[in-house]
Amino acid sequence: PLIAHKISLLRDARVKPKQFRELVNELGLMIGYHATANLDLVETKQLESPVAPFTGVKLKDKIGIFPIMRAGLGMVDSFLQLIPSARVHHLGLYREHSTLLPVEYYNKLPAQCSVDLGFVVDPMCATGGTAVAAINLLKEWGLKKIKFVALIGSTYGIKVLSDAHPDVEIHVGVIDDQMTEAGYIVPGCGDAGDRYVMLVCQCITSLICWLKNLQNSVNGSYQIHAKLSYIYRMKRMIDMLSVYNSALFNT
Repeated sequence: PLIAHKISLLRDARVKPKQFRELVNELGLMIGYHATANLDLVETKQLESPVAPFTGVKLKDKIGIFPIMRAGLGMVDSFLQLIPSARVHHLGLYREHSTLLPVEYYNKLPAQCSVDLGFVVDPMCATGGTAVAAINLLKEWGLKKIKFVALIGSTYGIKVLSDAHPDVEIHVGVIDDQMTEAGYIVPGCGDAGDRYVMLVCQCITSLICWLKNLQNSVNGSYQIHAKLSYIYRMKRMIDMLSVYNSALFNT
């Protein structure tokens, strides 16, 4: 019930960016708690409580958090609160609007797989393509145990992910049945990435649309095409920079 309550607030278009980020963090904690419920433990050593001795335990696996930028950044703090020792590796993937196919633009994974269990986090799982692509990258990297965590998913997207990676545990706060032709979950919560950062991204998205329209009106002018490509690169760069300045989004 509490997850349903928080997701209802998250869906509301009137919610401001600060409250949206807070809700993403709170939901990440709640769903993350369920996703970590079956982690393996190993005994450490004999310790003393104020009352009696006891055998200590710790998590068996080295754990990694893999946020899918941009929106996945909002769930990183949730998982670090649960598992402070986890390593964070960012994956830059976006969905191309015309084809709805995932495009990779950022991947700085170490040469060797350095974790035993990975949590791929993304607030939304609409078409499932981005989640599948991220997990493909991690499996190619050598990661064997993977869990996927989202706040809202579509019936279609969860099926796509489950069919592509039946060995991956999927944890989702709520699943919506419908999806628009543009690949947005209905009712969903809109573009979680835009609502999370909200700052420069809206202006750049508007500029991209304006340049596309201008490009069409001048029959594909080379100069307009070059400017459009430049703006796309700028948008990707802002996504990558947001990894390092997410602390600025606390106001």
